[in-house]
Amino acid sequence: MKSILLKAFFIINIAVMSSATLAGSVSSAKITQIYCGYYDGANMCSIYFDKAPTSSPSCHTKSRKRMQIRTDDDTGKAILSLALTAYSTQNTVYAGGKNTCAIWSDTEDMNVITIKH
Repeated sequence: MKSILLKAFFIINIAVMSSATLAGSVSSAKITQIYCGYYDGANMCSIYFDKAPTSSPSCHTKSRKRMQIRTDDDTGKAILSLALTAYSTQNTVYAGGKNTCAIWSDTEDMNVITIKH
């Protein structure tokens, strides 16, 4: 029984880690454009980079050089604030995705952004 539980735990752990590693990310990128609006009931912004994120999910088909955020919660507002700061100072960023395209069906949702100096 213990062996079966360990195997199940191992398989679940690999599945969780695999889905996390499939999320897109972009490193040492500059933000080239930020576009915000209300579309189909979504308060959202597109953040464009000077290079495409790597390992984006298969749903990310539109513009390979962008990610989406929602702006109707505190985290989205914080990400937007950091993105605007990075854009205005021309500092590079690291941005990581969620491995989902829930905000806009053809663009990966952003999970995290870090300003680099």
